Amino acid sequence: MIIHNLLIKHLIGIYEPMKKFLLSTEMNNYWFRLVCHRQHLEAP
Repeated sequence: MIIHNLLIKHLIGIYEPMKKFLLSTEMNNYWFRLVCHRQHLEAP
């Protein structure tokens, strides 16, 4: 039972930073596309 709890804590410990990383990269991709799209529209 103790091992099971440690395993869950370990998985959560891996998952939380990954979730933050994925969210931050998604936001970065969104802003990157937005900026590129705007520059593309403004370009002659």
